[in-house]
Amino acid sequence: MRRTNRSLIYVATYLLASGVFLLLAPRLALRLLLSTGDYGDIFPRLVGMLLLGLGVLVLQIIRYRVESLYPSTLGVRAGFCLGFVGLYLMSRDPLFLLLLGLGVLVLQIIRYRVESLYPSTLGVRAGFCLGFVGLYVVSRDPLFLLLLAVVGIGVTWTAISFVRDRRQGAP
Repeated sequence: MRRTNRSLIYVATYLLASGVFLLLAPRLALRLLLSTGDYGDIFPRLVGMLLLGLGVLVLQIIRYRVESLYPSTLGVRAGFCLGFVGLYLMSRDPLFLLLLGLGVLVLQIIRYRVESLYPSTLGVRAGFCLGFVGLYVVSRDPLFLLLLAVVGIGVTWTAISFVRDRRQGAP
């Protein structure tokens, strides 16, 4: 599975690079991605945060060689490709023909009980919370306060569960 593990380096690279670019320079990033739509500055930054989070999770899959998640990374990307085709057909924006990505990994992490990745999911979600605060400050859109609350509850729940399980030595 070494080749599969190495192939995920490409995935992590494009997720992290596009995430940083969308977060720091959303209009330029979208222009370079051949986008013809106007998505403003806020939602591309939100997408950038999500891509960074997914990129960190993929890096952890590579680092810990979590072979049980390799098939999930293929399935999720295939589903995203179908979704991007649908979004392209609705918008005619070539951006959606260029995008590939990952998702649903947290569900697989939980399903396969990949305990080595639990702290990473906490860190990624804590980073999202900081990003939501920043996006709220810039936009004053209460959507980001709602996202902060939803993700914050999940971070708190997972963190408490993780600490308790560690203390009790749960499998």
